[in-house]
Amino acid sequence: HLAIAEQKTTLYLPSSNADHFTKVKPTKKAGAEIKYGPYAAGSEPEPSDANIVVVVEYPEALLSIEKVTREMTISSWSDIEVQEHYHLKNVGPSFKDGFSRVEYSRNPLRYVLDDFVLSVPPMAHSFFFIDVLGNITTAKLRYESDKVEVEAEPRFPIVPGWQTHFTFGYKLPKEGFVGDTAASGGKKFVIGALPALAVNVKNLTVNVAVPEFSTNLGASSSFPFRRSKTAIGVKKWYMDIFSRPMWTLELQEVSAEAEVVVEVEWQEPAMLHLKEPAMVAAALTVLAFLALVYSASDFTL
Repeated sequence: HLAIAEQKTTLYLPSSNADHFTKVKPTKKAGAEIKYGPYAAGSEPEPSDANIVVVVEYPEALLSIEKVTREMTISSWSDIEVQEHYHLKNVGPSFKDGFSRVEYSRNPLRYVLDDFVLSVPPMAHSFFFIDVLGNITTAKLRYESDKVEVEAEPRFPIVPGWQTHFTFGYKLPKEGFVGDTAASGGKKFVIGALPALAVNVKNLTVNVAVPEFSTNLGASSSFPFRRSKTAIGVKKWYMDIFSRPMWTLELQEVSAEAEVVVEVEWQEPAMLHLKEPAMVAAALTVLAFLALVYSASDFTL
């Protein structure tokens, strides 16, 4: 247990206009900041005054990722497949008299979401953006030195109180993310756990699937002061004979500014990288054999 000698809370507001805020001595408002405290040990506010309420105008879309599942599948032969399945909601106050899309087209409102930006590593490629109706083509790529930004538009404006589901995916090269472990002679995968959309997350699930036939799967994450849940399971993927090991991390209430890194280690057979080429070669051999049998056969009556 930690002993707290002094406590101070500072709220940073989107503007200096605050219609109302709870005043608990000592309280100081300066511009767009409200400071509570400092409170020395033993002089904290009474429990009835511990909850504060601040009413302030926020003219932007107030977004929350209700749930996102981040799937990362590591191939023994090619790239790392990344898919992020989003449940995104605009949690701002709902419209009192309903929403008119015709009126919105004439007079756009800043607190209605009509586009957002997803940031991924600069070496990412093979992007896709889909929802339950299929491919969404309203997305633009902007390449920068340290990242790639995807400017995406949902299929419809996200009005306060509305929500949407979509999947964003891309591929990463194994170089720079997957390396060898000197101690065990196995493989190690290190990557940030947060999704490409920088919004606070209520429920985050990270699944890392390693190549088929891998063993000794283990992982860790850096997420201080929060409880997390981990599990080991399996996942069926393309060209898998059976299934591949998968490590799962579940977190709740994750800030968009948090730094969460996952590190996954495993052992894989020395000849594992030949599995996919061998399967392709076997399939081509079977096709060639069937073609040979067909050409040598006589189907006339």
